[in-house]
Amino acid sequence: MSGWRTTLILVLLGAGLGTWVWLDLRERPALNEENFAYPILRDLPDKEVTRIELDRPSKEDPAQRERIVLEKQGKSWVLLEPVQGPASELIAVQLIDQLCGNWASEYLPAEGNLEKFGLGPHAARVKLIHPKGQPVVLIGRSSALNDSTYAMKEGAAKVALMERGFERPFRAPLSEFQANLTKVEPAKTPAPDAEKHPE
Repeated sequence: MSGWRTTLILVLLGAGLGTWVWLDLRERPALNEENFAYPILRDLPDKEVTRIELDRPSKEDPAQRERIVLEKQGKSWVLLEPVQGPASELIAVQLIDQLCGNWASEYLPAEGNLEKFGLGPHAARVKLIHPKGQPVVLIGRSSALNDSTYAMKEGAAKVALMERGFERPFRAPLSEFQANLTKVEPAKTPAPDAEKHPE
């Protein structure tokens, strides 16, 4: 008899829990562009990106611009501007992932003067080139008020609030864009032969 009661109680609890979950899901807003955060470049074939062009204010003189170009050649990334040489695959992948895989916490209407977000003429500009397009993303200023960095796809109607630190790879020094070449240790001098050099 007690086994029958236990089964009935478990069935009733399961039904109640199922009803609560169903009602909770019904009351939640639909996951659409108006109330759901998403990556700045969603649905972009990130594995097909073949070139990254970063145009940003110079740290030494913000009135001047600095251009950094990374290109995928075969399986490796190379640095084409401002110097030529092997590029860090790690930072290339990080730049792409920041734009294609990093979700915004919120989107704000891109109304009025975008300079208030740091997204005017002085913003850093990142172009990702792949076979189906060349989207450009603007990286703006960081805000201590909401602990976010402002960014947006060029021409979009909304500004993304990205987690602080999102902007870090785009503002990294040039040395981080270059590949870390393995250091070759100097060859060790062979120990003197005891027979050739008797004491």
